[in-house]
Amino acid sequence: MDKIEHTDSEARPLLDLGRLWAIIRRHRRSYWAVPVVAVVTYLCMLTVPRTYSCMVLMAPEIEDMSKTGLGSVLATAGVNLGKFSTTDALNVYLYPVMVDSYDFITRLFPVEVETADGKVRTSYYNYLDRHARQSLLEAVLSTVTGWIAKDESTYNGTDSVDNFALDKHQFAIAKRMHEMIECGRNLKTDVITIRVRDRDPKVCAMVAEYARRQLLSDVYDYRTKKCRQTIAYNRRMLAETRAEYDRTRRAYAAFCDANTDVKTKAVTSRMLELENEMQLAFNQYSATVQLLQASEAKLKERTPLLTVMHSASVPHKPDGPSRMGWALAMAVAACVVITVYHSREYVC
Repeated sequence: MDKIEHTDSEARPLLDLGRLWAIIRRHRRSYWAVPVVAVVTYLCMLTVPRTYSCMVLMAPEIEDMSKTGLGSVLATAGVNLGKFSTTDALNVYLYPVMVDSYDFITRLFPVEVETADGKVRTSYYNYLDRHARQSLLEAVLSTVTGWIAKDESTYNGTDSVDNFALDKHQFAIAKRMHEMIECGRNLKTDVITIRVRDRDPKVCAMVAEYARRQLLSDVYDYRTKKCRQTIAYNRRMLAETRAEYDRTRRAYAAFCDANTDVKTKAVTSRMLELENEMQLAFNQYSATVQLLQASEAKLKERTPLLTVMHSASVPHKPDGPSRMGWALAMAVAACVVITVYHSREYVC
């Protein structure tokens, strides 16, 4: 029988580790570039400031719609209300959307921040615009951009801004803040998380606390707006009914004092009329007091509660970038590139 002849390509294994190791030993001098790449990478990463992050966890109070009449009927029928378990238009599911909006972001422009070394104390807008740490590449690009396009913004960083007409510089700062401030919600527990990243540990903690307060303030303003309007109206009505009651009471007392010894039917009729007016004014005043007390109780009921589970604190360990990690990654990449380059004949 004829012997089957095998070509070199058929006889060669897919990966010959012995031959690959021989190639690496033959060109071992080329691998001196690996530690050089690692050192250069580490030195380059020294020019990139470390990034810190601060996280705030809050547990919101959720109104249970299943306790209402319609909710009880739907619950009895086995209908899961899900995100419709609350009657509020601005519910816990929309809190991340609120924080993500530029209306929320721009209101953080004038808040006062201070760096960890205490050398800078200014508004958050001015901090990001003039005092934030930059890498060497960012500093060069910022300088070149400043030469090409001059900043014509007149905003001082401490006043409120018109979100309808932000200039280019304001929008650039707002976009930068938008990338640094994140808000999310846990789908199972509904816990709200606010995370702020910055290159200064104290600044990121202060901004996280300001964002928490502003979110609570926005939710409070929305949920209690109608109650506060009702309370203001009831207080005006209380002042008016009290003034009317005092007027009728003084008129009745003055008429009685002036006609103490007069017993005519006209005087008696007028006295009864004034007494009825005084009693009516008192009833209106008493009813207004009850309405005011009820509206104040409703305000307390509608006041939202965001329980802070993890408050803002100054971080001590940076999140990144990992200088040693980058150096090792680039060293491995350089080793792979050198090996592939010298093994190209074997691979082909």
